[in-house]
Amino acid sequence: MMQKAPLNDNQLKALALLLDDDNQISRDLLIGQFKIVARHEPERVERLIKNLPLLAARRAHRALEEARWDQLEQDFQMLSCLPDNLQNLEFGMFLLASFEYPRLRPSDIAKPLERLATDLQRLITGTERPVEIINCLNYFLFSVEGFRGNEEFYYDPDNSYFNKVLERKLGIPITLSCLYLLLGQRLKLPFTGIALPGHFIVEFQYPEGGVYLDPFRGGKILTLADCKKILSSQNVAYDKKHFLPAPMPTILARMMTNLVAIYLDRQDERRAKRLMSYYQLFDQ
Repeated sequence: MMQKAPLNDNQLKALALLLDDDNQISRDLLIGQFKIVARHEPERVERLIKNLPLLAARRAHRALEEARWDQLEQDFQMLSCLPDNLQNLEFGMFLLASFEYPRLRPSDIAKPLERLATDLQRLITGTERPVEIINCLNYFLFSVEGFRGNEEFYYDPDNSYFNKVLERKLGIPITLSCLYLLLGQRLKLPFTGIALPGHFIVEFQYPEGGVYLDPFRGGKILTLADCKKILSSQNVAYDKKHFLPAPMPTILARMMTNLVAIYLDRQDERRAKRLMSYYQLFDQ
């Protein structure tokens, strides 16, 4: 069978203009065809959109976005099927950030983390006591680098996209906790995520016992009583299972549900629905 020749720019523009068709069935068929092109040649479609009439441009941009989200769903599906030891939190957070920032590259997250890890390594070299390591880490992240919890605009979606957390140095409990986890991986520091209902924290584990930290509050050290107060504020009874290390699927699923709630509140049902489809891949 002969392979069909790709559409040239004039043909692609004609197809995009037909997206204005008033007939819903015809328009849906055309959008499906346009998505196929957008999936394989997104840069060319982006250039084309700039020269289209407003309505056609909106529909073409939507089709391009849907094509990217379709591909992202396949990527999340692949990640969710990997064995536990190969599931990579950093890559998962890159995929999630790509939902809103399609031009993002893995290095856009990796390079800032490498820089932070290198600077932090210099600070903690020769330090062995867990409390001293924690104090150095907190001082570096919050006093030197200026990271902080975004209390003023807590429900800003960018608090959940890790590239923007690194860029703006603002986040919510779960993304600031992931900062600890990803730096910990690079520096071989024994951090784990703890998915308390309503407030994500981290634990620094060592043979003599663990220390709980609240990254949203500048890395404040929490006692077990403090953690129980957090549970109580959510009307949740204390249970040891709440303090088990949170695996990558749990962390990603929680970030997705945060974003779903935000987009539903903003009446952006299209984004919320798509994120829910990703969430179902990781819900355990």
